[in-house]
Amino acid sequence: YLFGAASEKSPMIRLDMSEYAGAAAGFRFLNDADGNSAAWIQQIRSRPLSVLLLDEVEKASIEVFDIMLSILDEGRLSDRTGRVTSFRNSVIVMTSNVGARSSTSLGFSDEALIDYPSEVRKAFRPEFFNRLDSVIAFSPLSREVMQQITMKELDDLRRREGLERYGRQIEWSERLIDHLSRTGFQSSLGARPLQRTIEADIVAPLAKWLVQQHAAPVSRLLLDWDDNLQQLMIRN
Repeated sequence: YLFGAASEKSPMIRLDMSEYAGAAAGFRFLNDADGNSAAWIQQIRSRPLSVLLLDEVEKASIEVFDIMLSILDEGRLSDRTGRVTSFRNSVIVMTSNVGARSSTSLGFSDEALIDYPSEVRKAFRPEFFNRLDSVIAFSPLSREVMQQITMKELDDLRRREGLERYGRQIEWSERLIDHLSRTGFQSSLGARPLQRTIEADIVAPLAKWLVQQHAAPVSRLLLDWDDNLQQLMIRN
């Protein structure tokens, strides 16, 4: 949104910080396999107006945090040859699960019961925390939001090649959406289990049914869920 997300080259640079843990993490963070500046640093140099996303930042090594202090404080980074990369025109966003697993709530919730800024303050060194402009907590997923996510995933399923190639259209019942939104949600993981639930409860039995019906293809299918049998029901 800030730097032209609709352009051909995305302004988002995403780093999985779990990859920068353990021995020589600081070197791997700054350099590629040939010893040159890491690809993400080169991207910042060529396009300073970028969003740098550090995903699951708490998993990074302490060496990486030491490097980040200079970036967050002065907005600059010097490599081993003395070349300076400026971050003054970049936006840095860090995500973390700090505090999420301390929640005792089960199921859906409409309000956060955890003081996340305090959890972040306890998890990181004071000199690092004090360089953060703000700590923003994601609101817990409500039942309505989970149902919207479920319908989005089902829309993606509808567009799969195996269905589109044979002109098959699928619809789904409210009971199926309710089942998936409940089963695909965990208080500690959010909606991450949803795709696995769809694969197990929908995709696998649907694929088996389609193979059995191959001789008599059906163009329109209604997917429903039977709570008593705990299985997918397919109607044409």
